[in-house]
Amino acid sequence: MSIGRVVPSTSRLLLFAVATWLLIGAAGAQTLSASIDASLYGYLDQYSMNTENNFVGDEACVPTSSTNAMTLLQNLYPSIYGTSLTGTTYSNWHDTDNTLISLYGTTGGNNGGTYDNRFVNEFYKYIVVDNGFTNTTFAGVFPSNDGWTVKYPAPSWVTFGEPTANFLYNSLVNASGLLLGISYSNSSGVATSGGHELLANGIVWDTTTNTGTISFIDPLDPSSSKVDQAATYINGSSATPATAYDQSTGPALGTTGKLSLTSNGTLLLEYDQYDVTGITVPNPTSANYDRVYATIDTALSVGVVPEPSTYALLVLGFVFYGVIAYRRKKLGLQ
Repeated sequence: MSIGRVVPSTSRLLLFAVATWLLIGAAGAQTLSASIDASLYGYLDQYSMNTENNFVGDEACVPTSSTNAMTLLQNLYPSIYGTSLTGTTYSNWHDTDNTLISLYGTTGGNNGGTYDNRFVNEFYKYIVVDNGFTNTTFAGVFPSNDGWTVKYPAPSWVTFGEPTANFLYNSLVNASGLLLGISYSNSSGVATSGGHELLANGIVWDTTTNTGTISFIDPLDPSSSKVDQAATYINGSSATPATAYDQSTGPALGTTGKLSLTSNGTLLLEYDQYDVTGITVPNPTSANYDRVYATIDTALSVGVVPEPSTYALLVLGFVFYGVIAYRRKKLGLQ
């Protein structure tokens, strides 16, 4: 299933999903495949935030990916969200990111970043409570020991455990923003140090071999226009003005990485990550890409409540699939 630039209704999106699922099931295929057009996402660069908040851009992957995810929701569901979540310009996105940085408590520096417990609670509050979009749905998979507190408890829509390929696939099929928390590791999935937040837009997964690919918007390298990368790397003591990034015209850039399972069943990502160290104006095309490995430790899906007609389509789909399965069995087909 692929969601393109034409923005369909929720019912139509899920009708396509049901049709795709039925065709795969009828043919006995073992591949899960879903994608959303990368150009529908925001392309805010996390390093746009380097002139504020004590040069927090280096650690702003979570609020930046959240902003780009909300831009996706606006583009997919304009009749619901309008432009209320992130606005319409890069400068609007920049301001939204600043708001989320404050709400999330994101900090810069060597020990900076964003804590999951505060992120999931404040993200929900920003969309549902502060902006009043009560028809927004959330679903997440996070560790049980992820620092949950009385102030920032695990929401009822969070499941404890590790994200699965099925969870990622179902989120994308349902046209949701899908944020992935990754922890850097070696090629075997053994943790090293550090982490990052990505915004998934596609997955292809072979359920037989437990291998596949995943596509995503990386806040380190989110735009097809490299102008937004034309800035000196921030070392904590100096910063290129954010206007160097604000010249980006997009569209969002989808990065693809390899996906597999480790020996203990954790999803392992392998991809070439953009390295901004040493990149200087006016030669942004001299960027370096470093091969990185990381386990996918958390997943947060943000979408909309299905329309009533959608449920009818799903019921019809299940009935149709049941008829196909019965006929195949009756004919003695494998």
